Amino acid sequence: MKKTAAILFALSLSGLAPAWARPSLAGPFAAAAADFQKGNYSSAARFYSDVMATYKGSDWEAQAGLFLGQCLIHLGKTDQATSILQYVAQTFPQREEGQEAQMRLAEMAVSDGDVAGAEKIYSALGSQASASLAPWALLDLANLQARRHQYQKALDTFSRLGSQFPGLPWTLREALTGKAKVYRKLKRDGEALQAYQQAAKISPDGAAAAQDLLESADLYYQAGRFDKAVEVYRKVAAGFPNDSAEALAFLGRAYHAQGKDIQARAAFQKVQDQDASSIWADVARHWAQDMEQGEKRDGVNLDSLINSH
Repeated sequence: MKKTAAILFALSLSGLAPAWARPSLAGPFAAAAADFQKGNYSSAARFYSDVMATYKGSDWEAQAGLFLGQCLIHLGKTDQATSILQYVAQTFPQREEGQEAQMRLAEMAVSDGDVAGAEKIYSALGSQASASLAPWALLDLANLQARRHQYQKALDTFSRLGSQFPGLPWTLREALTGKAKVYRKLKRDGEALQAYQQAAKISPDGAAAAQDLLESADLYYQAGRFDKAVEVYRKVAAGFPNDSAEALAFLGRAYHAQGKDIQARAAFQKVQDQDASSIWADVARHWAQDMEQGEKRDGVNLDSLINSH
């Protein structure tokens, strides 16, 4: 018995013992994670480095390597981080940690200007990574392509995301809203509207649906279809309490565009009655003032107002 225990202990130091025979590192890992969250990256990095040196080839080495790489990124030691993450990716290609390491390498490639390298990693992960990671790789790829104005590529990747993972509601919504944003960039507002409307139906009572409906209403407004904009804004104001103030502010604007200033005043006032200190109450006050001064304009810099709150 003593001999067996001694053998298992020796094996545990190399990470070769069966999982039930190894000492638990759950507590130390949790402590290192707490250090990471507090910004104590050097302390966390020392622990992860020790684990990698002690438990070669083990699950713990895979986990520690991924976390060590992220610590080194935060410490500005990008060359060391790249080396560690490449090691984890090459040593554990089928494990989540190895694939997650590739994601971090792709992000670093983007930061370094190696966009082609990042695209290659994301595309490969989209085909080969686990079902929990592959959608994120495709989403990052599509967003990267959109930021670089490669709009057709982005549309193709968003379509791939939706078709490759049809059973995941969040991927379907991300695919649809991603395509909608690209369509708006391309001035294809009809297709953008259709995409937002489809996205809103995926989880019709969820918070995301409210944002999809608000985008739909804005497209109606920009197209001069104020009656449809009013209809959608009223729906959001009535059915989504957390988005009611925003919907009411824009509802007032849409009423004013229709020439229905009595209804517009009521909508603007209702926003302020809900929470006079909110950003949307501020927006409503500005639009109400513009309306009373006879200025039919949108006149409020929403970004500056949001930044002031």
